[in-house]
Amino acid sequence: MEFRAALDSVLEGMGLSVSEQTDRQGFSLLFDNEHEIAFEPDEKDGTVVFHAEVGDAAGLGVAALRALLEASLLGVNTAGAAFSIEPRLGKVILWKRFGEFPDGAALRRDLEAFLGQVIHWKKRLAEGVAVASEEGVAMQEAMPSSFMRV
Repeated sequence: MEFRAALDSVLEGMGLSVSEQTDRQGFSLLFDNEHEIAFEPDEKDGTVVFHAEVGDAAGLGVAALRALLEASLLGVNTAGAAFSIEPRLGKVILWKRFGEFPDGAALRRDLEAFLGQVIHWKKRLAEGVAVASEEGVAMQEAMPSSFMRV
């Protein structure tokens, strides 16, 4: 199933409709009025990149940068997502590339998992990143299986 059709299915299930903006290259959805996830479909290879700002890059020390690098390289508490720093905005970005979605349910699971990572890393960056990885794992396990609200 292509991304647009899967997204239509997910949003219709939530009682929402997709705006015509989604026909353009990129668009975003705002969850709980504080977690914006942007989507960049790549029609050439059929993938979609999910990305979200999770914190400010200014003032990150060596330990915080190392924690982000290790999380990106080792997949610790990222579920396969990675970090980058947007230099013009000075923001830490969490991103992940997704392939084809077999159905709307698969997209919803991926979107909820990514949203959980966004919430987790926003909290960690706000608290100084040094939260123990065991705590992050425990937090992920405690997350409800369906908590998406647009």
